Amino acid sequence: MSINNSKTNPKLSIGLSVYNGEEFLEKKIESILSQTFADYELIISDNDSTDSTNRICEHFLKKDKRIKYFRQKQNMGANWNFNFVLSEAIAPFFLWAGVNDKISDKFLEKNMSVLENNQKIIGSISKIIPLENMKNSSKEKNIDSFFQKIIRKSRSLKTIDSVPIFGTYEEKVRFYLKNSTCQLIYGIFRTNELKESIVKKFIYWK
Repeated sequence: MSINNSKTNPKLSIGLSVYNGEEFLEKKIESILSQTFADYELIISDNDSTDSTNRICEHFLKKDKRIKYFRQKQNMGANWNFNFVLSEAIAPFFLWAGVNDKISDKFLEKNMSVLENNQKIIGSISKIIPLENMKNSSKEKNIDSFFQKIIRKSRSLKTIDSVPIFGTYEEKVRFYLKNSTCQLIYGIFRTNELKESIVKKFIYWK
């Protein structure tokens, strides 16, 4: 099921992939709608949530015409849902929005300015500050133990300001995997370049 309120020619597409996000979803959407940069569409894909995610999304859908809402008929998995919101993007720039964080009111404005003023830059993201109160979230206690280990590991790493574009493909991938906490994916990217970079099959890296 899809409901489309979105603009015809937005400059930025924001993809919000969500599953059972009632704990953080309302504040996340509010942080997007309060941005100083307003020329965007917000694409929400609800991965067949069993909590009040659907109710929250429909509430905001009535309030803002920039929102495009999809409710999947079954849970298709996180990777599929992230790829889905990207596939629906029509703007020249794209942002994946994480449901369990907030962005400052000038986040879009400042990062769009970086990209629009330098054609050589493909992606831009602002400084990231961990939210301490989310470490003890009741939702996190229900996460698979494997992913809990990944979360703890990522919190022990320092964020990096940039990823080098020199070196071989293997060198670039190794640098990213060893030094990044993966928050870089929540930056703003040029849509065409991002779509071309997506690998839709599983990769085993040893």
